[in-house]
Amino acid sequence: MSRLQHTASALALASCAIFALGSSSSDKTDKKEAPGAAASGAATPAAATPSAPLKMVPLTIKLANGPIKELVLDAPEGARVEVKGGGTFVTLGTTFSIGIARSSAADIKTERQLAASGHSAKPVVDTDTPELLVFHSDLLGTPRYEFLSSATVDKVVFTCSSASLDDQVYAKDDVPAMTKACKSLRKK
Repeated sequence: MSRLQHTASALALASCAIFALGSSSSDKTDKKEAPGAAASGAATPAAATPSAPLKMVPLTIKLANGPIKELVLDAPEGARVEVKGGGTFVTLGTTFSIGIARSSAADIKTERQLAASGHSAKPVVDTDTPELLVFHSDLLGTPRYEFLSSATVDKVVFTCSSASLDDQVYAKDDVPAMTKACKSLRKK
């Protein structure tokens, strides 16, 4: 894979996270504010509901390009793998979705800068270490948590981050399971 393809993959993954930060959520807002929703016992938004502990199991991820053909990570039982664009996504329901892409140190630096700049509202940084950036912003009164991390497997660098192709809002309680999965990334 060329350096340009790596950069494009990493930026596509970062764009998903940043798009999620800056996007409006009119469909979700309409559902939350529907007349009589509180009286009818409608469910609260996912970001407002604490997540139940997830049982983590080894999950194999097949890679199309690069020196490593298969990776393993500990993901919630029942999680599924999807390959879209230049990245690989591991998802389960509304509380767990990570994106994994082959990357470089320069790509990761760019992603961190993009995430920290935000769009309509500057995100608040909760954790900022060389291995992990956790930040949140306000989305119509609901905190929206995201993270970026990296993992090196046999000298190959991968970006691993919260990612949702469905504009999902993650609660603070959702982040630890996703970061734990990213930290577990290893060669099969």
